[in-house]
Amino acid sequence: MRATPERVLRRVRGVIGTTGNERSSAVVARLVLRRLLFDGGPTPAWRNEAACVGLAPEVFYPPPGQAEAAKRVCRGCAVRAECLRDVLGWESTGRRHGVVGGLTPTERDRLVSAYGREADGGAAA
Repeated sequence: MRATPERVLRRVRGVIGTTGNERSSAVVARLVLRRLLFDGGPTPAWRNEAACVGLAPEVFYPPPGQAEAAKRVCRGCAVRAECLRDVLGWESTGRRHGVVGGLTPTERDRLVSAYGREADGGAAA
């Protein structure tokens, strides 16, 4: 899904209404995100193999400079590449949060920038 923040917000409001999001439980938040990210379809099978299954989401949203615990989980994950590919497919620049695929938001920005420079260089040749 290629979505702007405005489109995601419209979809969130459509799923859970315009208010009450701050009072939602973790279970409700997961259901909403699943519906938004996968258009109501099943969660991709690779997610069941992720090393983070069952871990508290807070592990992946650490304070700045304290991402090592989350990165350690990702380092040993069999589906790390799929996870990173998935998040880069829908995440917008400047709106990156948390450790995903073993990379912090800053590291993902650098990866996308480097890929863009590489693609631009290849097109110019």
